[in-house]
Amino acid sequence: MKFYKHNIVVFLLLFSKMAVASHISGGELFYKYIGPGALPNTDEYRITVRLFRECNSTGQALNTESVTVGIFYTADNSLYTSLYLNKLWDGDPPVIQNTPGAIPCLTGDGSLCYQIGLFDSVIDLPKTAEGYTLSWVRCCRQQVTNVRNTPYPDSAQGSTFITHIAGTNVLPTGFNSSPEFVVKDTVLVCAGKPFKLDFSAFDPDNDSLAYTFCDAYSGATPGDPDPPPDDILSLAKLPYLYPYSGGEPLGKAVTINAQTGLITGVAPPTAGKYVVQVCVEEYRKGVLLNIHHKDFILKIADCDFASAQLNPSYLTCGGFGLQFENQSASAAIYSYFWDFGVPGATNDTSSQPQPFFNYPDSGTYKVKLVVNRRGSCGDSTTTLAEIYPGFAAKFGFVAPCLPAASVFTDSSSTRYGKVATWQWNFGDSTGTSNSQNPSYQYQGPGTRNVMLIVTNSKGCADSITRQVFVPGQPVITLPSADTSVCNLDTLRLSVSASPSSTFIWTPAINIINANSSSPIVFPIAQTTYTVFALDSNGCSNTASIVVNVLSLPTVSTIGDTAICNGSSITLSTTGTGTGYQWLPGIGISDSTSQSPVASPLFSTQYIVTAINTSGCLAKDTVNLIVHALPVVTVSPDSLICNGGSAQLAASSPVTVSYSWTPITGLNRPLTANPVASPTQTTTYKVAVTDSNACGSTDTVVITVIPKPVFSVTPSSKNICRGDSVVLTASGGEVYQWLPATNIYSDTSAATAVFPQNTITYTVAITSKTCNIVDSERAVVDVSPPFPLNITKSNDLDCFIGQATLHATGGTEYVWTPTATLSSPDIDDPVASPFETTTYYVTARNGTACVETDSIQLKLITDNVPNGYYMASAFTPNGDGHNDCFGVKDWGGIKAIQFSVYNRWGNLLYYSESPSGCWDGTYKGIAQAPGTYVYQVTASTVCGNVYRKGTIVLIR
Repeated sequence: MKFYKHNIVVFLLLFSKMAVASHISGGELFYKYIGPGALPNTDEYRITVRLFRECNSTGQALNTESVTVGIFYTADNSLYTSLYLNKLWDGDPPVIQNTPGAIPCLTGDGSLCYQIGLFDSVIDLPKTAEGYTLSWVRCCRQQVTNVRNTPYPDSAQGSTFITHIAGTNVLPTGFNSSPEFVVKDTVLVCAGKPFKLDFSAFDPDNDSLAYTFCDAYSGATPGDPDPPPDDILSLAKLPYLYPYSGGEPLGKAVTINAQTGLITGVAPPTAGKYVVQVCVEEYRKGVLLNIHHKDFILKIADCDFASAQLNPSYLTCGGFGLQFENQSASAAIYSYFWDFGVPGATNDTSSQPQPFFNYPDSGTYKVKLVVNRRGSCGDSTTTLAEIYPGFAAKFGFVAPCLPAASVFTDSSSTRYGKVATWQWNFGDSTGTSNSQNPSYQYQGPGTRNVMLIVTNSKGCADSITRQVFVPGQPVITLPSADTSVCNLDTLRLSVSASPSSTFIWTPAINIINANSSSPIVFPIAQTTYTVFALDSNGCSNTASIVVNVLSLPTVSTIGDTAICNGSSITLSTTGTGTGYQWLPGIGISDSTSQSPVASPLFSTQYIVTAINTSGCLAKDTVNLIVHALPVVTVSPDSLICNGGSAQLAASSPVTVSYSWTPITGLNRPLTANPVASPTQTTTYKVAVTDSNACGSTDTVVITVIPKPVFSVTPSSKNICRGDSVVLTASGGEVYQWLPATNIYSDTSAATAVFPQNTITYTVAITSKTCNIVDSERAVVDVSPPFPLNITKSNDLDCFIGQATLHATGGTEYVWTPTATLSSPDIDDPVASPFETTTYYVTARNGTACVETDSIQLKLITDNVPNGYYMASAFTPNGDGHNDCFGVKDWGGIKAIQFSVYNRWGNLLYYSESPSGCWDGTYKGIAQAPGTYVYQVTASTVCGNVYRKGTIVLIR
């Protein structure tokens, strides 16, 4: 007999509510933001309570349950208002239960059945700084094992269930909906046995959630089981029995994963019912918005059974051996029998619990596990072992100088099957490809880490990452686009390039060192010099500079002089220039003065350039020799990850003292070798002073690599079953999506998913730079298609001019064509066409699904009878019957002229409307009883009609 292994641990995720006579097994109080309230500075929320009740409870029924939630100011816990919640189901409440006897060899209690009730209401709440606390108080809990509630039921423990709405102090902008725990099927946990309990929640706003066990609260008493909210909210913790507590409600052997909400461990050894409360902390951008509570009772039963459970398949792409192990542990298992599925072999079996088996060849083998073979409570299962070694990813590349595209060539090999897919990541923010041999245009030069992930037709996957250097044109730097040189003078040109390059200057006229980075030119006329740069990668570039030849003024300054560091000297200068410029400008009081004061910090050759009225230049120099300052050498710039540190180092050939600034992040700023631990990129400066009080400085930059920002978009999406949506993660280089079902690729940053039911996808993102791993989630809400039906009240003929269309199945409708409809956006519009018409309706039901259908409304004009009757008399007395004289039952009328005359031929009434009707008056005056003459000329759907006759007005 087979049974599904995931039913070995059966559990019920119960939510936060209790009731009188111990009828409530759990429940949850949560809220959803709807939008701005009706009044300014208010928000509208939907408040919901979900309750669970044991089916066999003798306590109050859910159908008669009354739920009134108290809404309290968080600032002082005072009551703001009470809110009654409405019951949301008709008839008997919905039921969830396990199937008795589904596990034939289960020993012990194996039955669970719960009713589910939902209550909600909508309320507008004013914005406040501290926000609100929502609470519902109820009695009573069932008889439980880990809480002191004896004598029971007289001292039964009640419950208080809470959640919080953040105020503007915490959430100054935006809005928030509380998390909501996921409702799971009924589950039974065997005493003293390992188990797993998925206790996850989802957040409508995609906020970060963290899970902990926490204290549950007492509530109402049996004497007053369903009290109204108090004026002041007070919370009393449940009295747990040792060794249990709010933080360890199931003992030390059971824990909850803070990130996933998965409860795992070994169940308590004593069968019974245990109160467990889980708190989920809701964070947005690192700010705690809410601590949401969930109170439930977990049933621990005295049960056990044996089962066989294996993974769906086992695959090795690197060798011939596989390790096997039964995924189900049970004390009821006393023997194992493994058949590893080698055709024709008799030695491919094992009786070990965890055997390792080497297969003789590649291929797919059917593996069978039997536990308690030939026993009354045995079980068996099979799986596939796929043996396909010899698969390796490999590629080559050609990276020419930019702007040419780099070319990548796949050279992956597989011994079995064939290479099936390729996923390239070219090492920048956007470069990916699924081609086998792609080319890629890089936007700039540099080294990239290019990764190739390949799979073969056997299901194997491998990846390889190689560094690819992309060379670019050297960037040439010239001091200017043009310059001037005096007649018969020389000018040193200066050029640099990144990366380092060799240079050739043209033309080779009046130039010295034409193949250097600093040639000397002495043109006798204006000349354009062009430099050709060639780097070590074979990439080249050119740039030009224009040299103008001008006449010279005269200029003469003082001779070379020695000064002490910190001293000053006047540079007395004579000449015929009209302006002066000193270079370098460092240590000069006024670099445009004819005779400035020089105060250099080091030995300097000052060049004075005189400018005459023609713009020509002349130069003179003076060497100011300054006593040497101490030399300092520092360690090179370095990179650290956020939270890391770097060793700084400074040295000088003479005896000096050291001082580093800023001191932030330094452990010893007055030493030569402090350790720097900055939280952001920082430039550290060291100042050294020698025995002569001469000083020097240098700097070192410690660049802090910031923490990557991970995200996934969209964070939530509603689709119709059968559709798909692309989820895109960012912030890292490696991605892993879970679950890996109904997904195009579980390792791509962007992947299409096509789930059949609502699901939460989690992507683990890895940033390799500092080895940071985190996860993001995206909720895909899947709505099923819905049936759409259309009916019509009747077809049309010469005398029936209208029909009612009716659509069912949706909640919103759009009909076309609209010209002959009373309304195009209701479920039952009235149609009045002048010809046979097909009407189309598009329907929605509040989900992502859209359905369409059509119906034909026929116009039947065969065998037109001699109808089109007119009344012979009418009584306009205001009694609502026969008060008006006009056309009736003429079907569709396209045009009409309707006139009424008195016996003298005076026109009393005229209308061109099909609904025109004479009320027996003329210019507001009631006409006398008697006989009047009428005339009707009309164009109808069945042809032209003319009627003339008399009508009797009766009063």
